Amino acid sequence: MHAFDRRQLLCGTAGVIAWAALPGAARAAAGAARPPVARVAIVKDVYFGETLSDPYRWMENDKDPEWLPFLKGQNDYARSVLDALPGRDAFLKRIAQLSGDTVSTAKVQRASDRLFYQQRPLGADNFKLFVKEGEGPPRVLVDPVALSAGGSGHVSLDWWEASPDGNRVVYGLSKDGSEDSTAHILTVATGADLPDRIANTQAANPQWLDDGSGFFYNQLTGAVDTPERFLDSQARFHRVGDDPARDPVLMKRGSDPRVTYEKIQAP
Repeated sequence: MHAFDRRQLLCGTAGVIAWAALPGAARAAAGAARPPVARVAIVKDVYFGETLSDPYRWMENDKDPEWLPFLKGQNDYARSVLDALPGRDAFLKRIAQLSGDTVSTAKVQRASDRLFYQQRPLGADNFKLFVKEGEGPPRVLVDPVALSAGGSGHVSLDWWEASPDGNRVVYGLSKDGSEDSTAHILTVATGADLPDRIANTQAANPQWLDDGSGFFYNQLTGAVDTPERFLDSQARFHRVGDDPARDPVLMKRGSDPRVTYEKIQAP
């Protein structure tokens, strides 16, 4: 006799309830097709003596020939179910009205006499970086929508940090939802970018010197779109105006035998 598995029972019960809750039209649409079944290719890793099995590691490789067809099949199936829901269009329109009519602020930083903040304005889809000086009106410093309109694809503002004197901002931009940031530096007074560009700076966590002449940051070293992407990152220092390729590496795994940490940990 098989052992009683509560998790399977709960999952099965939840599925029956969810199916029963769907309107008839949605159930009919769902019954007309089935979502694609993902290939199982188990990859095993050993961490601290424990073996972990990952059946879907292959999905991390977006060049795999089965990945896009699987993704498209899942999307087509979801659309066939969701589009059949009665009243969906009116419901979606109301959600858009409510979410678009709310100002959302993600981060605020005061530096000297300037106030920096990341905010999604009324009716906007993306967050922008603003600066406010004294009693003057807010001024846009980084607008991903305007950058995307330049024809270089969808651009996202991933992170930013103002220098303590409020004169400069280092910020990360990535394209097409990749989160693979490239660091930029702008002069706040003019809003103009400096020529400095630093690649592989996702989650860079920059820390400025007090005088704003440079900053420490974390840089990724693993190849893009591989499981090794976040392994063995390194701490570096960039002085504004210098060639980023020559930024000194201050700490990486193995550089100091007195300091040990795992490959996945940042220095």
